[in-house]
Amino acid sequence: MKGRMRARIIGVAAVVAVVVAGCGGGDIVVGGRPQGFVTVVDEEGRPVPGAVVEVQTGRFVTDDEGVARVRLAGPVAGTVSATGMLTEPVVVDVGGEVAVRLWARRGPTGEIRTAMHLGGDVMLGRRYLRPGRAGTQIPAPQ
Repeated sequence: MKGRMRARIIGVAAVVAVVVAGCGGGDIVVGGRPQGFVTVVDEEGRPVPGAVVEVQTGRFVTDDEGVARVRLAGPVAGTVSATGMLTEPVVVDVGGEVAVRLWARRGPTGEIRTAMHLGGDVMLGRRYLRPGRAGTQIPAPQ
C-alpha cells in the first residue's frame, strides 16, 4: 500500500512540473499578490468570457479575451466552468499560463455530453460481460 501511495504522489508532482515548465512571462505579481493565468476557450478555440475559475484562493472570472488572472499562494488545483458547458479541472502555478478548452453540454446534434476525468487505478469494465479470451471470465457479483 505504501508503494502505491508513493506512485500517486509522484504522479501529482509530475502534473505540477508540466504546468511549471509551461510558464511564460507577464506580470506575475499584482498588488503584492502572485498570480497565474488561465485562458478559457470553447471547442472551436474562441475565447469564453465570463467563465469561472474556482481554486482554493477564490473565484476568478475570465475577461472578454477569455483570460482569468488568478491570485495564488503557490500551485493550486480547481475547476473551470461556464453556462452551458462541461466543467473541467485545472492546475495553475504562479506565473503559469494554462489553456482550458470547455465543451458544450450538448453536441452538434443535440446529444447530451458527459466528461470523465480519471486518475490512479481505474477499471472501466469487467471481463465477466464479454471475456476477451476463453477461461478469463469473472463471475458476476451476486
